[in-house]
Amino acid sequence: MGEDEATQLLDEIKQIPTWQRWRTGKELGKRLRLTNGERQRMKLYSIWPYNMSAADLRRQRSRKQRERMRRLRELRGAKSREQWLAENSKSREKPWEKDGVSKRTWYYRRAKALKDMDDWQRNAKLPDERLH
Repeated sequence: MGEDEATQLLDEIKQIPTWQRWRTGKELGKRLRLTNGERQRMKLYSIWPYNMSAADLRRQRSRKQRERMRRLRELRGAKSREQWLAENSKSREKPWEKDGVSKRTWYYRRAKALKDMDDWQRNAKLPDERLH
């Protein structure tokens, strides 16, 4: 293309209103044949990759969001499901079967014992407190 042709083409383009020259992210992705890997590497998140559908992008965003939230919960001190179950597995151990009672009775007795222990601790006074 010669210089005169290029100038003429630019003049024609400049005469087209801006809103008609504007391209969507999807159109740009198709024209540039931008793959998702290139898009992420260059951080061109406003341009859609040509090799992914809208549903694929939604799934990718959801997966990334889930991972970000998991890391945030971990930073805040939350335990993983496996760790929590390892520490809170009374139901899996079934201690009521060892005692020979029903599950409901075992939990009832346990709650009563914990309440009695709490009452005892609340009423217990140190020796020097009784003197005053």
